[in-house]
Amino acid sequence: MKNIVKVSLWLLIVLMATACGKPADTPNKDRADRAKRADDMLWGDIVIGVAWKKDSPFMRGVELATKELNRKNGMMSWRGGRKIRLVKDDRISYADSSKRDYQKFIHKVANSFATNRDVVAVIGHRSSSAAIPASVTYEKYGIVFIAPTSTNLELTNHNFKYVFRMLPDNEKMGEQLAAYCHNKGYERMAVLNDWGAYGEQLANSFIKSAVEKKNNIKIVFHRSFFPRKEDFLVIISEMRKKETDVIAELKKKDRHASVGIDAIFLSTGAKVGGKLIKQSREMGIEKPFVGGDSLEALEFLKPSNSLTAQEVKIIKKAAEKTVVPTVFNEHIFHAQKMIRNLLKENGIESDYQSAAKKLLRDSVGKVDENVVLLTVLDEHVEKVQQFINNFKDEYGEDEEPNRYASLGYDAIHLLAYAMNKAQSTVPIAVATRLRYMQEPWVGVTGVYHFKENGEPKDKKLYFKRLQNGKFEFVTEIHEPEIMQLIDKLKKVQSTTWR
Repeated sequence: MKNIVKVSLWLLIVLMATACGKPADTPNKDRADRAKRADDMLWGDIVIGVAWKKDSPFMRGVELATKELNRKNGMMSWRGGRKIRLVKDDRISYADSSKRDYQKFIHKVANSFATNRDVVAVIGHRSSSAAIPASVTYEKYGIVFIAPTSTNLELTNHNFKYVFRMLPDNEKMGEQLAAYCHNKGYERMAVLNDWGAYGEQLANSFIKSAVEKKNNIKIVFHRSFFPRKEDFLVIISEMRKKETDVIAELKKKDRHASVGIDAIFLSTGAKVGGKLIKQSREMGIEKPFVGGDSLEALEFLKPSNSLTAQEVKIIKKAAEKTVVPTVFNEHIFHAQKMIRNLLKENGIESDYQSAAKKLLRDSVGKVDENVVLLTVLDEHVEKVQQFINNFKDEYGEDEEPNRYASLGYDAIHLLAYAMNKAQSTVPIAVATRLRYMQEPWVGVTGVYHFKENGEPKDKKLYFKRLQNGKFEFVTEIHEPEIMQLIDKLKKVQSTTWR
């Protein structure tokens, strides 16, 4: 909660300073005029700022997409092409978010892009605590800002014109996680989360969705802890005692009852979460863990100042079967095979994409992202496979792209799509094209179309389970969704064929 208050205060201060300074239209107009002249004269490179750590998976994805586009006439294919030039600033990656000068680092990085009049877009700022205050600067200076990994609700709460996110926010992520747990048949769960903005928002959303949204999950134990906590023995002991009490209550109705807690929801970072899981296993708790997207980093844990090589090995073994959500499914072809088999078994062998498109056109209200994905399934699978192949060709056969690499790759290609559709690099034209897409854009991390506030519409999450040290796609959990979709397709096809 303290982190949320800090971010809110920072936003208030910056917004007041913006209101008291020179009109926001002035820096916006200067940048827009310069971009328009460059478009008209085919002059210079298209400059995009990247606020992320150099030599990281995310940056590799960004650089790969940039190379691909520059080989294909860059981002202005309608006018013969201009090349992309990346301006990188990774100072914030080395700043300690717990220190008082952290906000100063954010301000310096954002200002370094804002004062460069050639920068028309910025991608990056890994944490919400950096992305939110930086977004104020980019909005003031009329720069398109794509935040690939920020999930805090506040990022898109201000109805900015230039700000977009790529992941579902913590509320939407909590809803999909609760639905996953319901589909798994979990009836009673424990919730453990840190007191950081991410940990609290995601846990609160999960609890609300688990209890209130027809998921019928009872939260029997809930504890919070400091984000840098290392010893969880007291919390784990309390959780074990609570399960014993729950079982005793259940036995009053069913003497064979033996399970008081079906699963544990964990909302924290990978290092802290890994230690908590490890200590739980050492104390005999074998319940499955379900976590937020940050726990996907368990697969890539490496020895550091706070973790020895032996500890990393033990944590990965202890975390086996942990389930996390993700937007990048490198095994999407398994899903494609499952969907095709289910379609065939249900008498829908051909032209299912046309039926799905008709279903999408006829839909009223909320769009079903499963329908959207089905309309572009083959294109999506092809893009993912091509991305993996290109990534390995560029960086080595042993290099596997992760979600950060895929998000960096998609961020650049998404900007290219918007610029080509707008036939302009003027930031407001690009932002408007993103906000009012006539049809969804398909990337390696799924389908994108945005609400007016820059929030992705109905962004679909996949689920992965840690097995043998690597996260693997959970095929069976998506089968009920696909069966519901098949029922809809049958109705569409029967209406069409009459």
